[in-house]
Amino acid sequence: MKRMSQLAAVISMGAVVALPAVASAQTFVEFDAPNAGTTDYLGTIPTNINSLDAITGYTVDAYGVTRGFVRTSSGDISWLNPYLALRSSRSRAR
Repeated sequence: MKRMSQLAAVISMGAVVALPAVASAQTFVEFDAPNAGTTDYLGTIPTNINSLDAITGYTVDAYGVTRGFVRTSSGDISWLNPYLALRSSRSRAR
């Protein structure tokens, strides 16, 4: 019986050691990029976040136009509008 108690103590200590470190509290911030659509299948779609809390993603506006963005941790939004992305695939083939 004593041996089982020791084994249980070792197993439970191992379980405590195996627990992951507790992360700090997280904050969620909701935001909508300017001119993003507001109905189904439109809007602001965040896709990634880095260690500096910069968020990348894209928006789809009411006309179906997709634009990429980067949002800094301070809330500033920069748009990603590569020249070729604004041209049709037919005009790029020439």
